[in-house]
Amino acid sequence: MQNGKNYSRGLEEIIKDSGRLSRKLGELPGSFSESLTLIMKEKKMSRTRLSIESNVSETTLTRMRSSDDNSFSKQAIIAVCIGLKLTPAEAFSLIDKSCCKLMMTNEQDIAYFHILSSCGNYRIDEVNEILSSKGYEELGGK
Repeated sequence: MQNGKNYSRGLEEIIKDSGRLSRKLGELPGSFSESLTLIMKEKKMSRTRLSIESNVSETTLTRMRSSDDNSFSKQAIIAVCIGLKLTPAEAFSLIDKSCCKLMMTNEQDIAYFHILSSCGNYRIDEVNEILSSKGYEELGGK
């Protein structure tokens, strides 16, 4: 029963934080590039550091932050969410601002969905190792 209590306490904290997170997400700019720039600033994450944490090149990160063409790959956008250690709400909010859509009828996209649901818990190399072992496309793209 102790495990149930620990789980409930963790869930209670998550729900308690929902109002703050909702306000924070509501204050994000409308575009993907502006939102990414603001999130990186809030997390004090440089392009160099994010490049390492996400396996996305600094050149691509520069384009992501300065362009609204939204022609970035799904794998790169998801990798950035992992590199930034975003909460699921933050990750899905950022993805919604991009051209990236997860299709719940696509096996690989469902795997990506589950990764995003816990992206704050794993490093990009751990995620890519598992994806590769299952025959899925790796994230990032350096």
